[in-house]
Amino acid sequence: MKKLFLILFSVTCSSVYSQWVVEDPAVAGLLASLTQEQAVSNSKTIVQAANTVKQLQSQGKWVKETVEKVDNAVRTLNVVTDIQKNAVGIVSDYRNAANSLRSYKTLNPQYVQNSLNRLANIVNNNQKTVDFFSNIMKSDFLKLSSFERIKLLQDINSKLSGLRASIYNISSEAYQKNQTAVNRQSIYGTPILK
Repeated sequence: MKKLFLILFSVTCSSVYSQWVVEDPAVAGLLASLTQEQAVSNSKTIVQAANTVKQLQSQGKWVKETVEKVDNAVRTLNVVTDIQKNAVGIVSDYRNAANSLRSYKTLNPQYVQNSLNRLANIVNNNQKTVDFFSNIMKSDFLKLSSFERIKLLQDINSKLSGLRASIYNISSEAYQKNQTAVNRQSIYGTPILK
């Protein structure tokens, strides 16, 4: 009895909700036409997106090429600046070394003349290298690419640095010989010319 009472009570006190599924052909047709329109719209959007991607890719290539050109130009500018500094420095170093050689009275005159001739050869090589450098910069020398031109300019800069080092070597060698002669003169009273 208790069970029956409990069942009756639960049935009468609770409310039940339900929904019937109804398919309306007009609504189904409207939904189908909307999905076709959306599909056409989506395909247009996809085509536009693909065109945008192509444009961005072509712009990306252009930007990359431009950045490479600017980078090459900056590297070329740095190398050109170094070449100009070395070329001017060689002439300045030549003057200083030649004046020093002439001022060393304790050195053998033949040694001084040979050193001055070596310095003159370095300055001549410097002039030839600068002329070659000018030809490269003025014209499209042998249709070089930017990389090849930069490599060639770096080689020229290395050569000029080597010429400048040669001047320093000649100058320091003369200074050491002069110091040795001065030391001998102070010890023995007369210089020994070698």
